[in-house]
Amino acid sequence: MRVTFFLKFKNFSGQLHLQPDYRIKIYSFLKELIKQSRPDLRNMLWGTDKKVNCVKPFTFSCFFPGIKAGDNASELKTDRFTLTVSFGNYLVPGLNINGYEIFFALYNGFIQNKHALQLSLNGTSHSLVFVRAVTHREKLGFISSPAVKLKTCAPLLIRKIMPGEKPRWLGFDDSEFGEWMKKSVVSLSRDFLGKSDFPVKFEPIKCKIVYLNHYRGLIKATAGIFMLEAPPEVIKLVYETGLGARRNQGFGMVEVVR
Repeated sequence: MRVTFFLKFKNFSGQLHLQPDYRIKIYSFLKELIKQSRPDLRNMLWGTDKKVNCVKPFTFSCFFPGIKAGDNASELKTDRFTLTVSFGNYLVPGLNINGYEIFFALYNGFIQNKHALQLSLNGTSHSLVFVRAVTHREKLGFISSPAVKLKTCAPLLIRKIMPGEKPRWLGFDDSEFGEWMKKSVVSLSRDFLGKSDFPVKFEPIKCKIVYLNHYRGLIKATAGIFMLEAPPEVIKLVYETGLGARRNQGFGMVEVVR
């Protein structure tokens, strides 16, 4: 399930800059909406005093008109933007919670607080107006084959993690990208499908490298169009829940290219 929320800033002066790490603020905004609707669900997924580290079956992306992927400090051109959230109906490992339950909690949070939405940007709380929500038409029919052309709606993060070494962010131009991208896909599939023995291939078609500020650090990411080869149920999982690292924080959402 994929839904786009149309939002606008209530008191837009035309001088609002989008901070480099805005995805973290959107992520916190989503968690707060879930908390307002289902505080028990929010606590199960993220914890209270102690942080809960569980894999969650959703991803999101934002579209601010006039701002491109990789822009790290940009002045907003309009008072409106969209927030698209994608969910897969998979059980959260170790918890009796599925992705649709998270979606309904988020949607109800929007409805219950539509006149009191607050988004923190640049250290200031901004009032938002909830305009409408639109559910996307399912495109599962286009991913019934083992090779599907996809494009990023949010930059793709692939991370190399080795014992005793500092994690390294890889772009599609790195020689180890394919290996670690496969590890990421297999890990995601193992968590939600219980399947880990299958081939995966990433073929860039029209990709570029972007550098993004995130958690006060500069990270390397990939954006653009690529071909993904994997079993259809795995590609469906990637389409619904995202690809790569930090999917829940606004990275790795993809769309099908017909």
